[in-house]
Amino acid sequence: MNFRVIILFINILLVSLLGCKKDSGPNWVYCQECGADQWVGTYNGKGDYYNGKDVKQYLQLETQLEIKQISGNTLQMNISVSDHFQTSFSTSKDDNQYYINIPGSTRSLYLVLAQSGNQSRITGTAKTYRSTVDTLIIDHSVSFEVIKSEK
Repeated sequence: MNFRVIILFINILLVSLLGCKKDSGPNWVYCQECGADQWVGTYNGKGDYYNGKDVKQYLQLETQLEIKQISGNTLQMNISVSDHFQTSFSTSKDDNQYYINIPGSTRSLYLVLAQSGNQSRITGTAKTYRSTVDTLIIDHSVSFEVIKSEK
């Protein structure tokens, strides 16, 4: 009886190992030389949303990030999580860094731009919060990964 259990275990192990494949997806590289205009576009993907007021978390919701170039190096970022949360940020993007960091006392945004071939991907986190005497309370937070296909 023990011999059959051992053979069954080995078969299950072999099937699971042979079924594993290395991800052959895009090779994302940080966009270190990207100017403000290369961030512009509409990105779609998924995000994990946390509502601090209701203390609820929603995973893998449709998320959209739209980046517009208002003038020169000034960018406006609009983040939308389907039926749950929407917020906007503006900043100047003068350098060629692969990230945008907008800290604040009531909201913050952190974005990282990577590219692979003709695609651009942004991962990021947007938060809105409020302070009490000793505590920072998160009202809304979304961590997301969104992709834009270049034409």
